[in-house]
Amino acid sequence: MADPVQTPIGIDLLHVPPTPLLPYHTVVTLGMADHPMSAPAGSEYMRFAELAVHLPAEWELDPEALRDERRYWPLRLLRRLAKLPVEQATWLWIGHTIPNGELPSPYAPDTTLASAMLLPPLLLSPEFQELELKDGRLVMFHSLVFLTADELRLRCKSGAEALIDAFERGGTEPEAFMVLNKNRPALRERRRWFLW
Repeated sequence: MADPVQTPIGIDLLHVPPTPLLPYHTVVTLGMADHPMSAPAGSEYMRFAELAVHLPAEWELDPEALRDERRYWPLRLLRRLAKLPVEQATWLWIGHTIPNGELPSPYAPDTTLASAMLLPPLLLSPEFQELELKDGRLVMFHSLVFLTADELRLRCKSGAEALIDAFERGGTEPEAFMVLNKNRPALRERRRWFLW
């Protein structure tokens, strides 16, 4: 999927359709690693990355369906985040969160998800989690996971590991939070999982 908005930072999206082994769409950025991020000193291995998002098998990805913002918003965010390190002279890494606005609001009218967090690509096999290019660049892949406003508050208060631990304590398999589920119960409905 070519970037519909042509800018000096072009980001294309690669689509891997669902398979019996991986029964969800995987969409990966292409172009983010063309530009080194402003990683902290001593963390040069963190300068190159690409992002991925996992969408349910029933998510419509044909061009006509993507005219509807209720279907396009995860891809719009994927592209926006891939451009962010260059446009803002910053970096993105595992555990970073990106709220949807100063006071996080839902991405679309049919979801309570209002923030994104980067996690290791838990649904990809280890050989697809990093890629060494011929020029020596090591490209790391990160998965975009969507959170409710309550989950973002827990992440900000106690850290990314506490949030993942809370999901796991609730018996949640990685697919349940790694694959976008716009109707996933909000945190307040599962508060018993969390140690405040």
